[in-house]
Amino acid sequence: MTHKAFLHVGPPKTGTTYLQSLLHRNRQVLRGRGLLVVRRTKQHYDAASEITQRKAARASKVPTGVWASLVKDALHFEGDAVLSHERYSLATTEQNERIRDDLAGRELHVIFTLRDLTGVVSADWQESVKNGSAGTWPAFCKSVVDDDARLLRKRTRALRSLRSWAKVLPPEQIHVVTVPPSGSPRELLWERFCSVLGVDPEGTSTTQPRGNQSMGQVEVELLRRVNELPESELSVHDRRPELKHFLAEEALNQRSGKTRVSIDRATFDTARRESRAIARQVSKLGFDVVGDLDDLTSAKFKEPPPDANEVADAELLDAAIDAIAALARRSARRGRKIAQLEAAAKDEGLIQKVARKAKS
Repeated sequence: MTHKAFLHVGPPKTGTTYLQSLLHRNRQVLRGRGLLVVRRTKQHYDAASEITQRKAARASKVPTGVWASLVKDALHFEGDAVLSHERYSLATTEQNERIRDDLAGRELHVIFTLRDLTGVVSADWQESVKNGSAGTWPAFCKSVVDDDARLLRKRTRALRSLRSWAKVLPPEQIHVVTVPPSGSPRELLWERFCSVLGVDPEGTSTTQPRGNQSMGQVEVELLRRVNELPESELSVHDRRPELKHFLAEEALNQRSGKTRVSIDRATFDTARRESRAIARQVSKLGFDVVGDLDDLTSAKFKEPPPDANEVADAELLDAAIDAIAALARRSARRGRKIAQLEAAAKDEGLIQKVARKAKS
């Protein structure tokens, strides 16, 4: 029997972080059920960068050899294997053919997770701010509407990637898992995903990771204003670990009482048209759909009040106080860790000194 290789390509903002965290959290359980979770997210980021010949923003060159090592792991396992990263959705048709050919020892299946784009717009803006953008929410919405979703289409990648894989694999080997509408049980997405992988989700951990929660509009606005600082005051090198990985993904997203930004009618309608286009394309190409294509157009528009996206200075001050407190606690933890390492180094030095004397 030919084993399968499942390549989950995202695209971004479709529950990918949630699914990847559950894959890795349950890797031993899944392995016992005949499914290998190939490596960690960082290795897949590098492998996808290698496949697509794109280097990371702070990298000096494109990685090499990473993809081959992942393929080796997948091919050597006596069972099915899953690889997951949204960066794979950047691949061209030629690059997707390479993925298929490199995994020729397996029956390749590609998995897309797709969601209603009216919810992706705000998540996409938030991600841009986490990555250093100082653009405002109204300006971001205007850019989506002004180019009639071309920017949204480029950033979400779905249509191009769907069409590309349709040229590489038969439709029965391409699976579209729809993200359930707001209000659905969160584990439903995991259950749908597992059904494609052919594994029973019973007994797996489905707890949402802490860093996977979204920030509210106050928290994003605070981060956006920090991004307005010039490079001379806060370097790009320092922004990512401190602002994105700690403040945005560990500290600010844990605040209670968060409120989301409100989407205006023009932006909603633009995103809705693009969602319908994606649903039509999936239906036309005959892919296997797990869930319901109606999930891609399920959200209802709610007229926001005139001041819905205004953030008061007092709200920003409260968020800033929480951020400073979180940074102070982190600094204290780092200080204690450094002291422990220094003490351990001294002890190691003393042991080595005694050992040298014993040998003399």
